[in-house]
Amino acid sequence: MPYRPLTHGTEQHVMHAGGFVVVESAYAPSRALPRHGHDNAALCFAFRGGFEESVEGRTFELAPYDVIVRPPVVGHSNRYGSTGTQCVLISVSKDALARLRPYTALFDTARLVPREDGERVAMRIHRELSASDESSPIVVEGLVLELIGGSSRSRREASPRWLRDARDFIHAHCLERPSLSDIARAGDIHPANLVRGFRAHLRCSPGEYMRRLRLEHARNQLASTRSIADIAVEAGFYDQSHFTTAFRRHFGLTPSAYRLQTRA
Repeated sequence: MPYRPLTHGTEQHVMHAGGFVVVESAYAPSRALPRHGHDNAALCFAFRGGFEESVEGRTFELAPYDVIVRPPVVGHSNRYGSTGTQCVLISVSKDALARLRPYTALFDTARLVPREDGERVAMRIHRELSASDESSPIVVEGLVLELIGGSSRSRREASPRWLRDARDFIHAHCLERPSLSDIARAGDIHPANLVRGFRAHLRCSPGEYMRRLRLEHARNQLASTRSIADIAVEAGFYDQSHFTTAFRRHFGLTPSAYRLQTRA
């Protein structure tokens, strides 16, 4: 079984952050990788498109910002989405893993990180990679440790079914401007309980969660040649000025500046 490179895709960005190497990588549409392995433990998530990973006799299907944990050396195979996939892969060095071992069993087996633990931090890691500056490596190192720490805590109960249903509904319909009642109906829960539950489990409101998804969608669209005004409208913003304000608040730079940065 072949080993070595952290990614078998096209490297787009590499950051060294303490004991972690963080790589942004792209994979061609429908690409299939045969069984292979990597020397180091890793965490991985897609931010555009999805992928399937078969490891330790199980097959995981990952949507954007689902985080999978992989022990060192373990063999696995992958199949990427029909429209192509872009991923962030976080390699955990042997020294870093040795330092973490007394505090976590996270890397003992392949597993999915619960969305309520991984999704928000994964989005922040991706955001920091996209708008990197001289402080980004230490910020990313802290976020990776937050992801590992939060995912290592044992939970008394899994996220409730209504939350998973409501969140899946938002992911499927975020560009259609669903109402709070629509989201609550998808989870079969009262709107007031929906808001309280989102705050308790995801530390944000349903509206904030949906705005974040719209902004992530818009950021991905900025790689195209479409006008910023068209992207703003599609993402649910009233005008380009409103979109620019929200985008800068979330990502730290304007849509125009982000587009220039990605084309540099």
